[in-house]
Amino acid sequence: METKSASAGKRKNVYAAPALDKAFDVIELLADAPDGLTMTEIAARLNRSLSELFRIVVVMERRGYLSKAQHTDRLVVTYKLLDLAYAGARRGPPDPGKLRSVIVAR
Repeated sequence: METKSASAGKRKNVYAAPALDKAFDVIELLADAPDGLTMTEIAARLNRSLSELFRIVVVMERRGYLSKAQHTDRLVVTYKLLDLAYAGARRGPPDPGKLRSVIVAR
């Protein structure tokens, strides 16, 4: 099923992945909140329900993308995304020749 999403901008016929969109919305919101936000604050600022975000946030926390302060329940973004970006940058840019051979082989 193809649809236009708000975050897709002017692109047409993009595939929807609502849970992934919500996860990125949470990360982007928390990136601008150095002291973190509670689940209630996240839901309010994203205009979403708590139940809509709960499982997404739990998975992101379990996988290490978010961390919760023990005494305040405020969520913050961890350094995991930065670590992944750094690991990719150390490998350097992708080799176009290898990429082309993989595409042609399919």
